[in-house]
Amino acid sequence: MKKHMKKFIESSSGTTELVGHALLIGIAGAAIAVIVSMGMPAIEDFKSTAQNQKVEQSFTVFDSRVSKATLGESPLQVLEFDLGGGSVSVMENSTTYPSYIIIRRINESDILVPMGAVRYVLNSRVIGYEGGGVWSEYPNGNSLMLSPPEMHYNGETLTLPAITVRGNSSAGGKGSSAIRVSSAGDPVILYPNTTEINIGGKWIRNRTNPIPLAAGEVTLIIKSEFYKGWADFARRLIYTRVSTNSTNKTATITLLVVTPSPGRVPITDPQIIRGLNPYNTEPLNNFSYHFENRANKPLNSMDWQLTVIQGTKKLIFHMQKKLGPNEIILNIGYQDTSKPGDNAETWQWNAAQSGFPIMGSGANEYFDIDLLNTSNTLEYSDVTVGATTPCTGKIVGSTRNDTAFTWSGVTTGYNLPIANVTQHYMQLMAPNIDLDNCAPASDPVDYSTSTVNLGYDTAGGITFLHVTQNPMNFSVV
Repeated sequence: MKKHMKKFIESSSGTTELVGHALLIGIAGAAIAVIVSMGMPAIEDFKSTAQNQKVEQSFTVFDSRVSKATLGESPLQVLEFDLGGGSVSVMENSTTYPSYIIIRRINESDILVPMGAVRYVLNSRVIGYEGGGVWSEYPNGNSLMLSPPEMHYNGETLTLPAITVRGNSSAGGKGSSAIRVSSAGDPVILYPNTTEINIGGKWIRNRTNPIPLAAGEVTLIIKSEFYKGWADFARRLIYTRVSTNSTNKTATITLLVVTPSPGRVPITDPQIIRGLNPYNTEPLNNFSYHFENRANKPLNSMDWQLTVIQGTKKLIFHMQKKLGPNEIILNIGYQDTSKPGDNAETWQWNAAQSGFPIMGSGANEYFDIDLLNTSNTLEYSDVTVGATTPCTGKIVGSTRNDTAFTWSGVTTGYNLPIANVTQHYMQLMAPNIDLDNCAPASDPVDYSTSTVNLGYDTAGGITFLHVTQNPMNFSVV
């Protein structure tokens, strides 16, 4: 009995040892399987990331090579790179793959600049060459700029030598590939271009520099799968307003039109100021008028106003004959209806001083008035500012409003030079000002000989526009 028990114990120990080894091997195998199953995606992600980084670097190099081909430094440029399991395609601008820039100006014809792109795709990650720049789009829809596009703006001049991709080829899989690029023709000058075009049945030349003030703004609408990257790029530029539309996949860049200060020019209606610097407390350099009479009408019947309206704000300069001598005086009124209670500030000519004298006689009368005059003063007081019918919208002062709400320390009876009052309110109306003229039917002013001298500091805006379309042939081999 003891011998049998001993054999049983010995055989049991041996079996346990074998089972233990088997369990260890099983656990190790399971662990390896788990490690492999969990690690393989990470390894693949790492490989994809590394491959995309290589392509990003290659496309950045390619960007500079395309520039050389565009400028004619080299007739042919070739980029070789490893596909790494991804695919590369040449995509022209089309209805199925829209990639373009629209340049829009108010009341003018649009300028369409087709772009197209060269795209590399690996695991839902897109790297593209478009518009002379290199972009990267991630699976979540965000995109960023890797290399800036061919768009240069210094706050005054926008230069856009747009690259137009031509071609339709692709390659994918493992191994290497190459992209060839060469010029497809001479650049086409889209702006400025004085060639007459037919708009609404009229032949006009509307692509001139400096950009006409009537254009108001220049808007660039960029249609691209990389629109978010374009928007981020544009936000780095000075004096731009940028928005995006995720539905249309567009980035909209707005540039304010600013022309050089006009100097002395005929009096128009309206007189247009664009880009007046709102951060400069004295943004005006010159602001004076030279008035001459017409048809022997005497200037002592002068009753003339300039009006600026910006939303809830209104500003009036009122010029009229002073009672008694042949002199012209000035009153200024400002109102902001968004302010509760008394919301008007009015300034009248200081009665103790002479006005601006009317010179000459008969058909040769004239007078000069400088709205930046520092010798004459205006008094803060209760006065109604504005010309008579048909001019409307007078600004009425209030005896209760004895303290100005846009000034510090200005109360009834306070005197300031004309220049101070003009600069203060014009800054409040900046940056875009339309000065509307108004006078009764008996207006004595001869506008064919009368002038305004206007000069001002701008806060930056577009004055000159240079756009070319550069067609380039792209092919994947």
